[in-house]
Order: sequence, then C-alpha cells, then structure tokens
Amino acid sequence: MRGTTMAGALALSLTALMGIAPAAQAAKSDCTSGKLCGWYNQNYGGTLNQYVNDYNDMGGNSDEWHSVYNRSSVAWLLYEDKDYKGTVKCAASGASEDDLGSFGDKVSSIKKRTVAGCGSYNPI
Repeated sequence: MRGTTMAGALALSLTALMGIAPAAQAAKSDCTSGKLCGWYNQNYGGTLNQYVNDYNDMGGNSDEWHSVYNRSSVAWLLYEDKDYKGTVKCAASGASEDDLGSFGDKVSSIKKRTVAGCGSYNPI
C-alpha cells in the first residue's frame, strides 16, 4: 500500500514539474463578453460555440444546444426551425440556462434583437 501511495505522489510531483495539467472542461466562464454562447451539453459542458451575428440556418450546429449564456448587451431569439420559424424563445441580455431541455434539441436559427429585454417573447 505504501509503495502505491509513494508512486502516486511521485507521478503527481513529476506532472507538476513538467507543467502538465489535465484538460480543461468547457465552462460558463469561457463565454466571451459581447457574445451569445451555446454548449452541446447541459451545465455548460462539451463543445462551445460563440456568436455575434444572426444565423438563419445554423447548419451543423443546429439541434445541438443544451446550455446557453447571453453575454451580449442585446437579447437573442432562438428559433426551433431554420429561417427564423417555429417556436421561439428569448435569451435576454445576461440571461443563462444550464439545461434547455427538449428545446435545446431544436434550436436551428438565432437572431439578435436591438434591445436588452425579451418583450413579449417567452424567456429561456
């Protein structure tokens, strides 16, 4: 048992000396100021995509949003279908959601508003 503990401590020490760190996981804090961020997994995990422009067809990133964080100064509309059609939800400026539920499997287009709030749109 003592040999195993010593071997583990030695490996940890060598890792620290060599400057090797474990791979970082995506996090909410990875979202850059001024952007709308969407993650493939709940709780801001997995692949992170960041946006500053409208997209009427998100292509390969469609139907893959499970977490969202709006770090821009305006609200964004998230549509379930391309070309800004279908059910729409709004991410107000500063809003975030760590689990979009079944709606996350449907986001296919996004559009910026000119104001910070959602108005009559359903919030995320």
